[in-house]
Amino acid sequence: MRISVSGKQLEVGHKLADRVRASLEQSVARYFDRAIDAQVAFSKQGADVRADVSVHAGRGLTVQTHGQAADLWLAFGEAEGKVTKRLRRHKRRLRNHHRRDEDEFDRRTVVHRILDEPEDIGGEAAEDAPAIIAEMTEDVLTLSVGEAVMRMDFSGQPALLFRNAAHGGLNMIYRRADGNVGWVDPDGQPGRGG
Repeated sequence: MRISVSGKQLEVGHKLADRVRASLEQSVARYFDRAIDAQVAFSKQGADVRADVSVHAGRGLTVQTHGQAADLWLAFGEAEGKVTKRLRRHKRRLRNHHRRDEDEFDRRTVVHRILDEPEDIGGEAAEDAPAIIAEMTEDVLTLSVGEAVMRMDFSGQPALLFRNAAHGGLNMIYRRADGNVGWVDPDGQPGRGG
């Protein structure tokens, strides 16, 4: 990672710049091993020193913070602590998102059975009724209503049964004849699905 250290209206020595680079690189590497670059700029702010830190961690993630103290190193320490906290939060969100993707299958499964119409139906009605015999087992996903609609749209399915992440109950969404999406919440908990 490239790290530039500069001072505005004050001198930043090589020793401090090296300490800042080593500390920031170690802090960022704990959460993002392929960070691209960072800038640390020190400036006078009245009697105090302000340290502005900007870290470009990649994939559109840029963290910008500042710290202010009577000393250069203390100001940098405050700013570095904020950077570390933000990167830790972002990494946790990514980890939780990936973990949820792996664990989003509820181990309860649903068996769908659509059986053929009885054979004693005669005449034209029997010809118009489709003969469908299908059985499939699917895992029930735990999703918000918005995620369920997105999955249904991506898969092209006419309906999707899911466990509502907001309250844990089984819900069904389906494509209505008018093109809109219908939502069945048997628990009668409108507006709680997200």
